Amino acid sequence: MKSAGSCFEREWQTLKHNTSFVFGLALYVGEGSKCIPDVAFVNCDPDVHRAFVRFLQLLGYESTRLSVLLYLHRGDDSDAARKFWVEKLGIPASRFTRDVFVTPRSASGKRIRMQPNGTCRVRVRRSTELSIKLRTWMSLALSEYGRVAEAPLFQSG
Repeated sequence: MKSAGSCFEREWQTLKHNTSFVFGLALYVGEGSKCIPDVAFVNCDPDVHRAFVRFLQLLGYESTRLSVLLYLHRGDDSDAARKFWVEKLGIPASRFTRDVFVTPRSASGKRIRMQPNGTCRVRVRRSTELSIKLRTWMSLALSEYGRVAEAPLFQSG
């Protein structure tokens, strides 16, 4: 019986030529949770989120497997923020869970710039296998593309 890892490696060999896949994986490397069993992606930019949702669709995950949570600041309009993200992501409002309200402060105690529509977290439900796949693909991508990083990042002189 072949291991799941070798199956994921075969998938990598096919998917690595798809720029949408590579871009989605890069987004996950930068902004995704790396804790098994969750696959979650947090960002405040709807364009970045749309790209990540397209990545999930490319992998066969539809909106019925997703849940969305919004991080809002006290005083934000929760209904307007939810409507904004529903329209931007194309994910039904029924997939949205409770909102989390936070009070941001800088180190100086002053209020910092807030996102008017909050920060969005998209999570794939029951995603242990996907989490393991993504970790495997991250490792393969870093092995393959990391060769570029072997050159000195800065040259003196």
